[in-house]
Amino acid sequence: MKPYRAGKFKDGAAGRTAALVKAGLAGTFTYNRLKAATGYAKGDPLLSKTVAPITMRMEELKKIGSKFRRGQVRESDIRSFEKAVTGFRSAGKGAGVEIAEKIPSASQLAGSQPDKGGR
Repeated sequence: MKPYRAGKFKDGAAGRTAALVKAGLAGTFTYNRLKAATGYAKGDPLLSKTVAPITMRMEELKKIGSKFRRGQVRESDIRSFEKAVTGFRSAGKGAGVEIAEKIPSASQLAGSQPDKGGR
């Protein structure tokens, strides 16, 4: 969201290609983690309440990713994404799970592999 607001995605912006690549990797990583979270939530009685909100947020994320690829992202899309993240956190909090913001490392972004073990 910060690079978008800083104008990094506009045609001719310095660092535009790198910003787009990072945004794509971050989106892919986020989608992957939400997909894994959905799987975990389905198997947990407490977290199962969050499956519908997680799934809805995943669909919103896919739509924004498609808009980015076509160069059609607007400020309203960014606000929608922020709302989706807030909604996801609220759903977790409502189920008794605090969701902390973590910034993935470059290797995590490049791998985007689901967890093989526990939660």
